[in-house]
Amino acid sequence: MSNSAMFPYGENNQFQCECTAHLTVHITKQDGHNETEEFYCPRCGKDYKARASMPISDIQITPPLLTDPLDRKMEISSYKNNLERKVEDLSVEVAQMDQRRETLSVDEQRYMNAKESEIKDLQAQINRLKNMFARL
Repeated sequence: MSNSAMFPYGENNQFQCECTAHLTVHITKQDGHNETEEFYCPRCGKDYKARASMPISDIQITPPLLTDPLDRKMEISSYKNNLERKVEDLSVEVAQMDQRRETLSVDEQRYMNAKESEIKDLQAQINRLKNMFARL
């Protein structure tokens, strides 16, 4: 039996999420014990999968090495566009539920209220990004 099957080891993986967040993810592995584990981008919530022997909980957003203001503007613009698309998708879902508001169960009403709250939060993020973009 090899030592790698007896002792866990870790590795840091770095990549960029679709929302432009630069992520560093620590993954613990152990030969013969790895299974598919899910983790989520802390910024946008996009789900990812990796082979690991333990649940993945150490996820960090690392600052990008952008020194050119144009690169920074492009990153902010891309993230803002992703948020706007998410708001649009959520708005469609809420509008469809709102049409049948009278027949919604209590759980569906709570779900719809949570989505409306999420839309407000995303719109606030978009406004902060617009202000940040204007200052660059």
